[in-house]
Amino acid sequence: MKLQFLAPLEDTCLGVIRDFLESLCASLICHWSTMLLRSAFRSFSKPRVSRQICAKSLRSSSVLPLASTKWNVSSRYFSSNIESDFDTHDDFKPQTKQQYDMKDIHELIAKDVKENPLMIYMKGSPNMPQCGFSKTVVDIIRHMGYDFRARNVLSNDLLRQGIKEYSDWPTVPQVYVKGEFVGGCDIMIEMFKDGSLEELLDESGVVKVAELQAEDPQ
Repeated sequence: MKLQFLAPLEDTCLGVIRDFLESLCASLICHWSTMLLRSAFRSFSKPRVSRQICAKSLRSSSVLPLASTKWNVSSRYFSSNIESDFDTHDDFKPQTKQQYDMKDIHELIAKDVKENPLMIYMKGSPNMPQCGFSKTVVDIIRHMGYDFRARNVLSNDLLRQGIKEYSDWPTVPQVYVKGEFVGGCDIMIEMFKDGSLEELLDESGVVKVAELQAEDPQ
Protein backbone atom coordinates (compact mmCIF):
# COMPACT_ATOMS: atom_id res chain seq x y z
CA MET A 1 0.00 0.00 0.00
CA LYS A 2 2.83 2.34 0.82
CA LEU A 3 4.56 1.80 -2.50
CA GLN A 4 1.32 2.24 -4.38
CA PHE A 5 0.75 5.53 -2.54
CA LEU A 6 4.25 6.87 -3.34
CA ALA A 7 4.20 5.96 -7.02
CA PRO A 8 1.92 8.83 -8.12
CA LEU A 9 3.96 11.25 -5.97
CA GLU A 10 7.20 10.16 -7.61
CA ASP A 11 5.67 10.59 -11.05
CA THR A 12 4.50 14.06 -10.09
CA CYS A 13 7.95 15.08 -8.78
CA LEU A 14 9.67 13.76 -11.86
CA GLY A 15 7.23 15.64 -14.05
CA VAL A 16 7.85 18.88 -12.16
CA ILE A 17 11.61 18.42 -12.39
CA ARG A 18 11.37 17.62 -16.10
CA ASP A 19 9.22 20.69 -16.76
CA PHE A 20 11.65 22.85 -14.77
CA LEU A 21 14.66 21.58 -16.69
CA GLU A 22 12.91 22.06 -20.02
CA SER A 23 11.96 25.60 -19.04
CA LEU A 24 15.52 26.31 -17.88
CA CYS A 25 17.01 24.99 -21.12
CA ALA A 26 14.57 27.02 -23.18
CA SER A 27 15.44 30.17 -21.23
CA LEU A 28 19.17 29.59 -21.66
CA ILE A 29 18.80 28.95 -25.39
CA CYS A 30 16.70 32.10 -25.79
CA HIS A 31 19.23 34.14 -23.80
CA TRP A 32 22.26 32.97 -25.79
CA SER A 33 20.40 33.41 -29.07
CA THR A 34 19.61 37.00 -28.13
CA MET A 35 23.24 37.66 -27.19
CA LEU A 36 24.49 36.23 -30.49
CA LEU A 37 22.02 38.30 -32.49
CA ARG A 38 23.01 41.48 -30.65
CA SER A 39 26.70 40.77 -31.24
CA ALA A 40 26.11 40.14 -34.93
CA PHE A 41 24.03 43.30 -35.22
CA ARG A 42 26.77 45.40 -33.61
CA SER A 43 29.40 44.03 -36.00
CA PHE A 44 27.31 44.88 -39.04
CA SER A 45 26.19 48.26 -37.79
CA LYS A 46 29.67 49.63 -36.99
CA PRO A 47 30.40 52.74 -39.06
CA ARG A 48 32.94 52.24 -41.78
CA VAL A 49 35.60 54.90 -42.20
CA SER A 50 36.00 55.94 -45.80
CA ARG A 51 39.56 56.50 -46.97
CA GLN A 52 38.65 58.06 -50.26
CA ILE A 53 40.59 61.26 -50.81
CA CYS A 54 39.16 63.69 -53.33
CA ALA A 55 41.75 65.44 -55.44
CA LYS A 56 41.25 69.20 -55.32
CA SER A 57 40.25 70.56 -58.72
CA LEU A 58 42.27 73.56 -59.90
CA ARG A 59 41.12 73.73 -63.50
CA SER A 60 39.59 77.18 -63.18
CA SER A 61 42.89 78.76 -62.13
CA SER A 62 45.26 76.30 -63.84
CA VAL A 63 47.50 76.41 -60.77
CA LEU A 64 50.19 73.72 -60.54
CA PRO A 65 51.64 73.55 -57.00
CA LEU A 66 55.33 72.88 -56.47
CA ALA A 67 56.20 71.38 -53.10
CA SER A 68 59.49 71.97 -51.36
CA THR A 69 61.53 70.34 -48.62
CA LYS A 70 63.50 73.50 -47.83
CA TRP A 71 62.97 75.48 -44.66
CA ASN A 72 62.96 79.17 -45.63
CA VAL A 73 66.00 78.72 -47.87
CA SER A 74 64.50 80.60 -50.77
CA SER A 75 61.59 83.00 -50.92
CA ARG A 76 60.34 81.18 -53.98
CA TYR A 77 59.24 78.20 -51.89
CA PHE A 78 57.14 77.97 -48.76
CA SER A 79 58.40 76.12 -45.73
CA SER A 80 57.71 72.40 -45.74
CA ASN A 81 54.64 71.79 -43.58
CA ILE A 82 51.10 70.55 -44.02
CA GLU A 83 49.48 73.99 -43.90
CA SER A 84 51.71 75.64 -46.53
CA ASP A 85 53.39 72.95 -48.54
CA PHE A 86 52.86 74.36 -52.02
CA ASP A 87 54.14 77.10 -54.25
CA THR A 88 52.50 78.50 -57.35
CA HIS A 89 54.61 78.42 -60.47
CA ASP A 90 54.80 81.86 -62.11
CA ASP A 91 53.86 80.42 -65.49
CA PHE A 92 50.59 79.11 -64.08
CA LYS A 93 49.42 81.84 -61.76
CA PRO A 94 45.80 82.81 -62.52
CA GLN A 95 46.62 86.17 -64.08
CA THR A 96 44.41 85.58 -67.11
CA LYS A 97 41.78 83.12 -68.26
CA GLN A 98 44.14 81.62 -70.81
CA GLN A 99 43.80 77.86 -71.17
CA TYR A 100 47.07 75.95 -71.17
CA ASP A 101 47.71 73.09 -73.57
CA MET A 102 50.01 70.08 -73.54
CA LYS A 103 52.87 72.08 -75.01
CA ASP A 104 52.77 74.39 -72.00
CA ILE A 105 52.82 71.39 -69.68
CA HIS A 106 55.84 69.86 -71.41
CA GLU A 107 57.67 73.18 -71.21
CA LEU A 108 56.86 73.41 -67.50
CA ILE A 109 58.17 69.89 -66.90
CA ALA A 110 61.34 70.61 -68.86
CA LYS A 111 61.90 73.72 -66.76
CA ASP A 112 61.19 71.82 -63.52
CA VAL A 113 63.67 69.03 -64.17
CA LYS A 114 66.30 71.48 -65.41
CA GLU A 115 66.11 73.84 -62.44
CA ASN A 116 65.70 71.22 -59.70
CA PRO A 117 68.44 68.57 -59.28
CA LEU A 118 65.96 66.13 -57.70
CA MET A 119 62.40 66.39 -58.97
CA ILE A 120 59.48 64.11 -58.12
CA TYR A 121 56.11 64.00 -59.85
CA MET A 122 53.71 62.31 -57.47
CA LYS A 123 50.10 61.92 -56.38
CA GLY A 124 49.52 64.31 -53.52
CA SER A 125 52.13 66.33 -51.67
CA PRO A 126 55.19 65.11 -49.74
CA ASN A 127 53.37 65.70 -46.45
CA MET A 128 50.09 64.25 -47.71
CA PRO A 129 50.76 61.56 -50.35
CA GLN A 130 47.64 60.18 -52.01
CA CYS A 131 49.03 56.83 -53.10
CA GLY A 132 51.29 54.25 -51.49
CA PHE A 133 53.89 54.32 -54.26
CA SER A 134 54.32 58.08 -54.02
CA LYS A 135 54.62 57.82 -50.24
CA THR A 136 57.32 55.15 -50.58
CA VAL A 137 59.43 57.31 -52.90
CA VAL A 138 59.14 60.33 -50.59
CA ASP A 139 59.97 58.18 -47.56
CA ILE A 140 63.12 56.89 -49.26
CA ILE A 141 64.36 60.36 -50.20
CA ARG A 142 63.57 61.79 -46.79
CA HIS A 143 65.23 58.86 -45.07
CA MET A 144 68.37 59.59 -47.08
CA GLY A 145 68.06 63.28 -46.20
CA TYR A 146 68.19 64.80 -49.69
CA ASP A 147 66.49 68.01 -50.71
CA PHE A 148 63.91 67.66 -53.49
CA ARG A 149 61.01 69.33 -55.25
CA ALA A 150 57.67 67.73 -56.06
CA ARG A 151 54.56 68.41 -58.09
CA ASN A 152 51.14 66.95 -57.43
CA VAL A 153 49.89 65.50 -60.72
CA LEU A 154 46.36 65.31 -59.30
CA SER A 155 46.19 69.10 -59.27
CA ASN A 156 45.79 69.24 -63.05
CA ASP A 157 44.59 66.66 -65.59
CA LEU A 158 46.99 67.95 -68.25
CA LEU A 159 49.95 67.58 -65.90
CA ARG A 160 48.91 64.04 -64.99
CA GLN A 161 48.83 63.03 -68.65
CA GLY A 162 51.68 65.27 -69.74
CA ILE A 163 54.27 63.80 -67.39
CA LYS A 164 53.54 60.33 -68.79
CA GLU A 165 54.00 61.58 -72.34
CA TYR A 166 57.13 63.52 -71.46
CA SER A 167 58.90 60.52 -69.94
CA ASP A 168 57.19 57.85 -72.04
CA TRP A 169 56.48 56.11 -68.74
CA PRO A 170 52.90 55.02 -67.92
CA THR A 171 52.84 55.41 -64.14
CA VAL A 172 53.37 57.92 -61.34
CA PRO A 173 55.46 58.67 -59.27
CA GLN A 174 58.35 59.63 -61.52
CA VAL A 175 61.77 60.74 -60.32
CA TYR A 176 64.19 62.97 -62.24
CA VAL A 177 67.81 63.59 -61.33
CA LYS A 178 69.65 66.42 -63.09
CA GLY A 179 67.03 66.48 -65.83
CA GLU A 180 67.21 62.74 -66.50
CA PHE A 181 64.33 60.40 -65.82
CA VAL A 182 65.43 57.73 -63.32
CA GLY A 183 62.27 55.70 -62.81
CA GLY A 184 59.33 55.03 -60.56
CA CYS A 185 58.76 53.40 -57.20
CA ASP A 186 60.12 49.92 -57.98
CA ILE A 187 63.33 51.26 -59.49
CA MET A 188 63.86 53.64 -56.58
CA ILE A 189 63.45 50.79 -54.10
CA GLU A 190 66.00 48.62 -55.92
CA MET A 191 68.49 51.48 -56.25
CA PHE A 192 68.09 52.33 -52.59
CA LYS A 193 68.73 48.72 -51.58
CA ASP A 194 71.88 48.27 -53.68
CA GLY A 195 73.29 51.71 -52.84
CA SER A 196 73.25 53.03 -56.40
CA LEU A 197 70.67 55.71 -55.59
CA GLU A 198 72.89 57.42 -53.03
CA GLU A 199 75.81 57.18 -55.42
CA LEU A 200 73.78 58.75 -58.23
CA LEU A 201 72.47 61.60 -56.06
CA ASP A 202 75.90 62.39 -54.65
CA GLU A 203 77.55 62.34 -58.08
CA SER A 204 74.76 64.58 -59.43
CA GLY A 205 75.35 67.17 -56.72
CA VAL A 206 71.99 66.80 -55.01
CA VAL A 207 72.38 68.48 -51.63
CA LYS A 208 70.99 67.32 -48.32
CA VAL A 209 68.50 69.25 -46.21
CA ALA A 210 70.97 69.38 -43.32
CA GLU A 211 73.48 71.22 -45.51
CA LEU A 212 70.87 73.78 -46.54
CA GLN A 213 69.85 74.33 -42.93
CA ALA A 214 73.48 74.83 -41.96
CA GLU A 215 73.84 77.49 -44.67
CA ASP A 216 70.64 79.25 -43.68
CA PRO A 217 69.72 78.38 -40.05
CA GLN A 218 66.64 80.59 -40.18
